[in-house]
Amino acid sequence: MLQQYLRNMIKNYDVIIIGGGLGGLTAASILAKNQKRILLLEKNPIPGGYVVNFRRKGFEFDAGLHMMYGCQKNGNTYNILKQCGAYGKIKFLKPEYLYRGIYPDFDFRVSQCNIQNYIKLLLQMFPSEKKGIKSLFKEIKNNYDGIYKFDRIRTLTPEFIFSINTTCDKLLNKYIEHPKLKTIIFQLWPYFGLPPSRLPIFYFCYPWYDFFKGGGFYPLGGGKAIIDTLTTSITKNNGDILFNSNVKKIIIKNNTAKGVIVNEGEEYFGNTIISNIDAFRTFKNLVEDNILPSEFLQELNNLEPSISAFQIYFGLNIQLEKVGFPDYEVFINPDYDLERQFQDSIENNFDRVPYSMTGYSNLDKSYVPKKRAILVITVFSGYDFWRNLSNNDYKKTKELMAAKLIKRAEDIIPRLSNYIDVQEVATPLTMERYTGNYKGAIYGWAPLISQTGFRRMDSKTPIKNLYLAGAWTRPGGGTTGVMYSGKSIAEKILKMPTVKN
Repeated sequence: MLQQYLRNMIKNYDVIIIGGGLGGLTAASILAKNQKRILLLEKNPIPGGYVVNFRRKGFEFDAGLHMMYGCQKNGNTYNILKQCGAYGKIKFLKPEYLYRGIYPDFDFRVSQCNIQNYIKLLLQMFPSEKKGIKSLFKEIKNNYDGIYKFDRIRTLTPEFIFSINTTCDKLLNKYIEHPKLKTIIFQLWPYFGLPPSRLPIFYFCYPWYDFFKGGGFYPLGGGKAIIDTLTTSITKNNGDILFNSNVKKIIIKNNTAKGVIVNEGEEYFGNTIISNIDAFRTFKNLVEDNILPSEFLQELNNLEPSISAFQIYFGLNIQLEKVGFPDYEVFINPDYDLERQFQDSIENNFDRVPYSMTGYSNLDKSYVPKKRAILVITVFSGYDFWRNLSNNDYKKTKELMAAKLIKRAEDIIPRLSNYIDVQEVATPLTMERYTGNYKGAIYGWAPLISQTGFRRMDSKTPIKNLYLAGAWTRPGGGTTGVMYSGKSIAEKILKMPTVKN
């Protein structure tokens, strides 16, 4: 009733936001808090994109959020949530350990917020690399400081310029000799979606150092807690949110975005339009081809999306601690060759891909049935492998791949298959279906040197008054990255002179 009333009574807004992902919700929260008339349109019944919870047979699962950085006081995430009027309304949990890494020769846990302890751990395993380890960590900190300085006062340091033009393998090779040590130091690469030979230093160094310095966090109640807090902030400040509202076209006149057409033809108008959905779909589906410059379309077609993922969500009939699994985030590595691991992921060689196991119920018991557990297995997965399967083959392949991973996971949790009450599997096609992301990408565009920093797609588009927010624009993917993009475009809009559409 309320949504129908809004459709009938209100048609003109200061800002219309297409998509209720974390970037769009962040922008909407800040704009509404600053008295802008906001309309956020979400095609699904609930907002959040990848940051959502879902229920299956009495269990509640977090769809994709593993860990966040910058949630400590004055951290990036802390400051953005504070700007949204949301911090203090979300309780962040901190696992005892940042992560556990399992390799053929090593099994160790990394302490939270203690880089010196981590260095000591590495020196115990590789004493001959003492000089290189200390020099590497010094340079990582210098890169972190250079990025921080650029972000705050736009000062270009030599370290920053080097970091945006150089891949991580060059940094590792500069200081570290032992190939196993290089892999161990780069353990958090799944949070970025590329191996060291393809990932620029700056894209790795800032989050990595922040994780080790400030810690890894998880919101009590899962990603839903963040989404609920932001949506409440928007509506409390008189912003409007319409669910089940699929934007079909952006209304453009004289190369200026004027509004949107939704569902069966309803029209809404705004001074500014922000697209928080997949950039590829924004320009291919919502904008007529003849409006965009041919050079822009050619560049768009040449951009590479990030890899997708395959996930198994388990509702277990036993507590994980009682079967020898007390950890929150665990990375299982079959070998030390990250380049091959990435290729295996693209090719869906599930017999040997690296995988992670996240014991959500070991950290957050707020939405777990009594004496039960929630566990999620995650691997990267190439989209093209799944795209052309028939419905029957898709179902069989999904079951086969899940069985392979469960069998491997029983090396860590013996008899895991006996404890499963609920099992839900998501493939790259699932990611694509629920989020609309091109090829089921989980991090927007792949964070290559050619697609990050100044080279990443700008929030400003060739169409006047049309902007982007989310993983497809600067600075990039991940929860803090997409929130930062929403914050940035909101601040830009607030500085614009007020214009009537």
